[in-house]
Amino acid sequence: MVKSSTVTGVVDRLEKKGLAERMRNSPDRRVITIELTEAGKNLAQNAPPPIQQKIIDGLKQTENAKKELIVSSLNMLTDMLDVHDLEVK
Repeated sequence: MVKSSTVTGVVDRLEKKGLAERMRNSPDRRVITIELTEAGKNLAQNAPPPIQQKIIDGLKQTENAKKELIVSSLNMLTDMLDVHDLEVK
């Protein structure tokens, strides 16, 4: 699971690059919709095809011990991103 601070940092960077914008369409101020700008849509349309299915297929063939190592490593990377977000602010 991704921490909300990581998502906030990613959305902040997308906004700074003009690729996305936050929209408030709900009376509940906690609900925020993120929309791609035209530049963001153009970038997404020209991006290489998704690799999620290749990853899923590869993980299905990977032994559990290696999957646990992958999860541990990804958690470390996520924690590093969260620390970086805190230092930048």
